[in-house]
Amino acid sequence: MARNYLILFADNVMLFCEASTEQIKVVMDTLEEFCSASGLRINTLKFKAMCFRMVHGERKREIQDISTIKFLADLGHYLGFVEDKILI
Repeated sequence: MARNYLILFADNVMLFCEASTEQIKVVMDTLEEFCSASGLRINTLKFKAMCFRMVHGERKREIQDISTIKFLADLGHYLGFVEDKILI
């Protein structure tokens, strides 16, 4: 069973999940359910995702194809995190 991790910063959220289509569907469904239950909306212009370098190209494409989330090559500096320094 895959583990998902969540880090909260004021009005920012970082989610970590397994790089699989199943887990992306879980994330998307959970976000939709959260919005329905809370009445809040997610600013999709600010919503971004990335796959770490160890995720192969074909898997990245599969994930991106089923997701409405914009994927980036890296997040750069985000809330003090630097992708190169995160060990997964």
